[in-house]
Amino acid sequence: MSTFESLSYAAAVTPYPAAPSTNPRPTLTPRERDDFYYKLVAGAAHTRLLESTYDFRLPYLLAERGPLTVAEIAEALGLHMKRAAKWLVLLQRIGLLRDDNGRYQNTDHALAIYWDKDGRENFFYRDLMEYCRYVNAFDFSAVLRGAPLPDAVRWPPRTKEAAEHLEMWMTITANEAVTALVKGTDWSKTTTYLDVGGGDATIACALVRQFDHLQATVFNLPASAELARQRIAREKLESRVKVVVGNFIDDELPKGFDRVVFSRVLADWDPTVCQMLLKKGKAALNPGGSLVISEPFDDTNYDLAVSWEFRYTFYDDFGVQTYKPVAQYEKLARNAGFTELSLNDRIDDTLYGVLTAV
Repeated sequence: MSTFESLSYAAAVTPYPAAPSTNPRPTLTPRERDDFYYKLVAGAAHTRLLESTYDFRLPYLLAERGPLTVAEIAEALGLHMKRAAKWLVLLQRIGLLRDDNGRYQNTDHALAIYWDKDGRENFFYRDLMEYCRYVNAFDFSAVLRGAPLPDAVRWPPRTKEAAEHLEMWMTITANEAVTALVKGTDWSKTTTYLDVGGGDATIACALVRQFDHLQATVFNLPASAELARQRIAREKLESRVKVVVGNFIDDELPKGFDRVVFSRVLADWDPTVCQMLLKKGKAALNPGGSLVISEPFDDTNYDLAVSWEFRYTFYDDFGVQTYKPVAQYEKLARNAGFTELSLNDRIDDTLYGVLTAV
């Protein structure tokens, strides 16, 4: 008898203890209970299946050779025939493959995960998957008890290399952020704007090119600020994009702007820190100026919020309750002194909503 069979048999023949009178009694029906349970457990299966497509480079095989049968895929990848057949059925079930008359090919969803609209590899998703695998290999119980995390992401970045890695991530995913800011708010009356934690100035450079009347200032840590200066120089935008060095946790923000923007910043921090940052943003504005929050809101990005919040368990230097619903951002903005709020959520072609506060 296998270990699994032994455990299952022991569980089956061991009588349940009598429930103490203090135990709560669930109100779900058996069907509701089972649906909820398997929804949770299926998440692990989804992740392992997605990982396997990276390991075997299955999307690349199908892209290069076209639709293939089970036998052709098993032979090309050196797989056990029957197990490969089960694997492909599962990949079809979760939406990564489709079966056309016995031949498997990538779905549009799979193509979108692996390549961008210009046919380049989606580095962000590959890197994200590698980090998911890294943290999933940890003993999570030990992590929760305080086990050391030698490669935990720290803030502020401790080295130049760490800063470059962080800003690379922010840069390669900046297109959606730019789209959200362009589509999500009116820039016609904004002349000067402050980009708080503005990375390597990718977004600032894109916005001043989009709006000829706009002048931008990027506020960031020293190593990131140097990367921003390099980008600004490459794009020959020194006259329109400036850089101010500082730590937004410890330092006040520079003042005198028509608009202050927090794009992909507040989602890293708990509500207490966000409240402090919004008050600093308010103080940085000219009279009548506006503050813009552009983030993935918890309301419309539930699975994203769960997956990223899990990752933050391994980041000791970041906040708790990082992904937040719109209502919470609205409350934080009102507490910071803003009275007029307008929302665009969720911006087409992005994960982001945009909340503008005046």
